Amino acid sequence: MEFLKKVKLAFFTAVLFSSVSIFAATDDAALQKEVASRVDADQTVSGSDVNIEARNGVIFLTGTTSTDQEASTLVEISSATPGVKEVDTSKLKTTKSEHPLDDTFITAKVKGEFLKNKLFGDDPAPVMSVSVETKNGVVFLTGTAKNKQQASNAVRLAKSVKGVKKVTSTVTVDSKK
Repeated sequence: MEFLKKVKLAFFTAVLFSSVSIFAATDDAALQKEVASRVDADQTVSGSDVNIEARNGVIFLTGTTSTDQEASTLVEISSATPGVKEVDTSKLKTTKSEHPLDDTFITAKVKGEFLKNKLFGDDPAPVMSVSVETKNGVVFLTGTAKNKQQASNAVRLAKSVKGVKKVTSTVTVDSKK
């Protein structure tokens, strides 16, 4: 009798885990399709030879872009897509880079988080009025926000990006915006 209980438990556990895997795979497939669709719609990255894959909510970008701007756009589009937890750029290369790619990718991820938060989040972030630059993992935010909350949200979102060592903000509040 005890043996039969263990077999039943093992069977139901296997069914449960396979169901979870199927749902995760379906979610990842939909996420991958959504990111690929958004990338295809952007004319500025049409010359890129990049593969897009989703696993557990993480978008993996592999391949080569012509410029760091194309790479940045790919990362920004991916980061701004709802459901994307992170963008892995460890196997993304560029043939002509003007800046260290790690810094380019961090900047793009921060901008993507700003955009995703503006479109789908509860806490507004100043997307168009704040500039983002990254040097050696340190993110520099400059520009204006409508209020103190927007300025704080910009810093919070920048700090949430993997690879950011520090955030320096000179964002000022301009209540006329």
